[in-house]
Amino acid sequence: MRIVARFWNLGLLAVLVASCGPAPTVTGGASPSSSATPSPAATASPTPQLACSASNRCLALVQLRGSNSLVVRDISDIAHPKTVGTFAAPSPPQFINANELSYVDYVHKTILRVPLSGSPKTIVVNPANLAAYLDWSPDGSTLVYTTSNADTSVLNLNRWRAGQDIVLASMPPVPAVGCSSVASCPTDTWDVRLLYSRDGKFISFVNSIVKPTFRLWTSDGKVLKSADAGSESMSVWSGGSLYFRDAQGVEVWRDGVVTPFLPGVAWIRPKASPGGGQIVYQVRDAQRWSHTPAISGYE
Repeated sequence: MRIVARFWNLGLLAVLVASCGPAPTVTGGASPSSSATPSPAATASPTPQLACSASNRCLALVQLRGSNSLVVRDISDIAHPKTVGTFAAPSPPQFINANELSYVDYVHKTILRVPLSGSPKTIVVNPANLAAYLDWSPDGSTLVYTTSNADTSVLNLNRWRAGQDIVLASMPPVPAVGCSSVASCPTDTWDVRLLYSRDGKFISFVNSIVKPTFRLWTSDGKVLKSADAGSESMSVWSGGSLYFRDAQGVEVWRDGVVTPFLPGVAWIRPKASPGGGQIVYQVRDAQRWSHTPAISGYE
């Protein structure tokens, strides 16, 4: 039985790449697929499709061949995966931890959390002007999400924790734009990500759609980096380090300092392994084929 996972190349592979030493190592990419047409990509914040616990149990949200339904698969033994739950939601779900999932119900303007079985459902927040981006702290205790004001001229960063919901910060809104076709949509550069760092100490928001926005805060909302005219995009956290793409390649923010990581590399939709130390991403070759290199063994 073949497993077809959402964000398969950029998600599940992150668990399978082995660490190979203290220096960054880039391993080979995938061979060209049967189609040379760049595939469309969602512009909303990417949802974690993997969850691994301290006991080394790893779960993935996948679609099985011949079905459009999502199931939760235990892939701890990748040669013998098994279904541990089924899931139906009006929006793409994400793992909160190895036991719970979260998703947005835009009709009722609520963010919910559910066990792997899909019920019972618990409403976390139901703001009037809920926007599209959210993430949970690694321990599952804190939710960050975005709301807009009435005229959508401001995007707010909200934090929910222990039943208390506050606005941490505000920033420019993400433009409401679309593309007439996949070919006309810059899916290799457009991206929006609201992310908690994997150590839970920082929050980032990176938008590269039309009007760029880059924000980096402490978990309490103190601004550490702010830019609205740069080329930052395609961000991902590994541990307490934020990796992102700009005009020079891939940079890393670590301990308040930005340094080059992969100069000249225009990576696309990177994904980090749950345990850190491993990142996979896409790149395009001269013929526009997509390849999937992997980096492992870095600090």
